[in-house]
Amino acid sequence: MLKKVLVLVDGTENSLRALAYAREACKLADGELIVMTAVKTDLATTAETAPLDKELRSQANSDAVKWGNKMLGAAKEILDDCGLSVQYILEFGPPAMTALKTVEKLQCDTIVLGSRGLGTIKGILNDSVSKKLVQEAKVPVIVIK
Repeated sequence: MLKKVLVLVDGTENSLRALAYAREACKLADGELIVMTAVKTDLATTAETAPLDKELRSQANSDAVKWGNKMLGAAKEILDDCGLSVQYILEFGPPAMTALKTVEKLQCDTIVLGSRGLGTIKGILNDSVSKKLVQEAKVPVIVIK
């Protein structure tokens, strides 16, 4: 466990705490960090509903990409000189689904993320990422408040 940890960052205080937690846990376990942010894009298909490739979506959704890169840049500043192997990933799509795909693709053994602290009712109405990952992930999920 904690040999390959996926950490989701979105710039919130709780996601930065999750990043710090994952950094320290990986140091103890001599693990590797995969830092990911997912951007919900407005344009994913053409008018005929054919999916656009990743590069075209990047260009079409440059504001979302800039935001994602800003989140990864903030994480990189925190992790610089931490002595761990770190990989940074910008994905397109709903955060929970892209996280699940990334875990499978990269064979991560743990997910760490911050909670928005919405509570039960707001979390249900706002499609809580942490709730979805806790329910659907095949690996342990650590939610930081």
